[in-house]
Amino acid sequence: MNREIVVGKYLRHVMEKGKAAVARSRQRKLYSNSFSEHGTYWNYIMEFDHPASFDTIGMEESKKKDIIDDLRSFFESRDYYRRIGKPWKSRYLLHGPLGIGKFMMIATMANELNYDVYDLEFTAVTSNANFEEVLAEPLQFYSCD
Repeated sequence: MNREIVVGKYLRHVMEKGKAAVARSRQRKLYSNSFSEHGTYWNYIMEFDHPASFDTIGMEESKKKDIIDDLRSFFESRDYYRRIGKPWKSRYLLHGPLGIGKFMMIATMANELNYDVYDLEFTAVTSNANFEEVLAEPLQFYSCD
């Protein structure tokens, strides 16, 4: 009985806490896509260390809350997506003129979820099929596990 508690529940709990601690201390990275004769690929550019957070970003509080709630809901839904057999992914499209805070929002979201950042360079995208390939590629080597 005690062995079952230790091996089953306690060990699982310790592993979950350990993974969470590693994820919190993990250095995020910035990637950018490139094109070569072998296809499109992602290049590691540098460590991503940006101070942006939802506490410091200028935005209506109700919109900010909506985005935070959506991000957290997505982040916590991984098991659900796995159970129903759908890819666990979410995308935001930010658009507008230079200087309105698109990158600040990206940095804020990446910091909130402890995710790496992928900067899509459209000049390296050669076709619609290639665009889909470029978007799918990070999912092949990035995991929150």
